Amino acid sequence: MTGACFLLGIFISNKLHALWGIISGLFATLLAELLSLSTTFILAGTFSYNASLCAIALTSRSKQWLAPLVGVALTVPIAMAFINTGIIVLTAPFVLSSWAILLLKKRFSLTY
Repeated sequence: MTGACFLLGIFISNKLHALWGIISGLFATLLAELLSLSTTFILAGTFSYNASLCAIALTSRSKQWLAPLVGVALTVPIAMAFINTGIIVLTAPFVLSSWAILLLKKRFSLTY
């Protein structure tokens, strides 16, 4: 229910961001499933939450699809690494993966 309320608020604010929130949440969940990660964390939204934040942040900087998808893909292993080391996940995977994509873009003068 909480996720639906957040999605509705994002949809009212920006329909493209809402679409990316859905796409990224599904992509991160699928990736977590394919990597056989903990069902508890998947159902808690640990991976999809950070993925959605990352996709929204990266689509705010560009209308392309590659950077948000790569950023989303990075959030899953980063979150799992935090979980495995006992560090509280919160929004760190979103921040780190977004920074990584932006730094790669700057380093290689990529347009995405």
